Parts: sequence; structure tokens; C-alpha cells
Amino acid sequence: MSTGLKVSVVSVFYNRGGLLDETVACLLAQTATDIEIIIVDDGSTDDTAAKLRAIDDPRVRVLIKANTGFVNAMNQGVSMARGEYVAVHGSGDYSFPQRIERQAAFLDAHPEVGVVGCRWRAPNRDIGPVGAAERGPMRAVMLRRNPFTHGEVMYRRALFERVGGYRPAFRFAQDRDLWLRMGRFCDYAVIPELLYERRFLDDGVSRDWQKLLLQKKLSQFAVQSAVAAGSDGVDWLDRYGPAAFLFTRRTEHVARKLTLEGLRWLRDDRLEGGQALLEAGLREYRSVYTAMGALLGRASVSPRLLPLVRLLLKRLSPASDRDRET
Repeated sequence: MSTGLKVSVVSVFYNRGGLLDETVACLLAQTATDIEIIIVDDGSTDDTAAKLRAIDDPRVRVLIKANTGFVNAMNQGVSMARGEYVAVHGSGDYSFPQRIERQAAFLDAHPEVGVVGCRWRAPNRDIGPVGAAERGPMRAVMLRRNPFTHGEVMYRRALFERVGGYRPAFRFAQDRDLWLRMGRFCDYAVIPELLYERRFLDDGVSRDWQKLLLQKKLSQFAVQSAVAAGSDGVDWLDRYGPAAFLFTRRTEHVARKLTLEGLRWLRDDRLEGGQALLEAGLREYRSVYTAMGALLGRASVSPRLLPLVRLLLKRLSPASDRDRET
């Protein structure tokens, strides 16, 4: 039954109480008026829960729960939603005042689009289309790349419910898995307006090489599982549960991504993670590119060779200022 509410914004927090006030403020400052803001505290041990209890605004709904992980927390948050659309908001990120209004208007005007992102900002760069909206059949695009980073996305709640929401087996890359399943029924779009700003925090995926490696491998599995799905959409995970991860095939594409990330980490003096990612790239697929990457990683262990490796990587500049697709 429709409530007449247009958008439910869902944000999950875990031990980021210091960033809560700014998040709530930017969401309450949205130009869209027919919204609710659902904030889930996933068992934080800092002051997040106390700050949430102190919020006194009818637009904000709070769920304080035991820690069960981001995916379960998102599913619980969306299950509370009353809006026609769900807007994700990453904890600590910033939504520009017109973000919700602009994305909701786009979904209103384009019923074939199920998921819409936007141009977004990260330190020293803006990411996304300029001029015209990027759009098209979502599943076909998602099999090649992920044009979203999750926090800036808005989607149709009915479509989310139709495919069963986020799947807990995906601790990382849960968004790409969701988009691949939604993509059987809708197009996607990325509008060219700068409406969102991401904050890369020390406990995020991009700062932890083990999390980053898991994200790449789970994204790889999501794609391969989607390709293996039948006409009914039943995929490896549906058929066999978590054991289906054993079906993941190694690919040169993922090997190159791991090697590129490893070179970025070496360039930025994050040596342990860089070396680990370069070795993972070599294990994934042996090629001249991955072998050279692993060789640079091994050379960086030597105090004598490390300055030369750093100089070479800074000259080659492997870390481009573009979106890093999962």
C-alpha cells in the first residue's frame, strides 16, 4: 500500500559517530521535502547510538541494533522504508542539497530506469559523465564494469524487493550483485550533475588490502554467477549456497586490476599491501604484466632497490585519478 512518501534515505553507521552530525545535517538540508531518513546503528561501540537517540526531527527514523554486518543492516534499513524510492547514503559521505530531488525526478521521468547514480567528488577529482546522462541496459553494463560506488545511488524499492535485496553471502561487492539481479528488469542511468561527495576513511575497503582483494574476488564471482544464471534468474549462489564460490574462475581481467591496485599501493608507500596485491595478481593469471608487477613488489622489499622502485612508479604514475571500478 502506497504511503505517498517519495524517497527513503538509508544510511548505516558503525563506529563513525564523529561523522554522524554532518551526515544528518546534509540529509535534513535536502531540497526534497517528501523524504524520510533511516539511520541504522549496526552495533557501534562509540557514541553513535547516543547521538542518534538525541536527534529530534520527525523526518529521521533510527534503528539501533546488534552488530550483524553492513549487508544485514542495509536490508533491515530498507525493510523499514516507506518511500517509493530508496536512496543510499554512505556513512560520513556528503549529499549536495539537490541530490534527492534530482535523482527522484529522473526516476519519475524515466520509468524504464531502475537505478540512478550521479556525478560525484572524491579528493582532487570529480567522477562521472559530463553533458549527457550515461544510461542503458543495466545487466549488460554490469557484466563489464560497475558505474556506481553505491553511496550515491537511488533505486526503486519495488525492484529491490522483487529480487530479494542484498545477499548476505556478499560481505563485499554486495551492490554489484544486487545491480546484476535488478538488471534483468531495468535500465540504469548516471546523471551528469555533481551531487555527492565520497569520503575515503581509514577503515574503508580502499585502505585495507585484504578487504580490497575480497571485494575484487567477490565482484568477479558475482559476474560469473550472473552469466551462469538460467532464464529464471537462478544462479550459482541460489543453487549451491556459499559453496558456489568454489566455481569462481580466474581471469586475466581481474589479475590486471589487482596488479594495477598493487602498483598504486607501492607508489603511495603502502608497501605491505602493494606487495600482497601484486602477488595475488600473479596467482590470478600469469602474464608479462602481472609478472613484472610481482617483480617490482619483490624488489621493493630490498632497502637498496626501494628508492628506485618508488621513482619508477611515480614516473609511470599507475594510479590515475579515475573511478576504480569493482
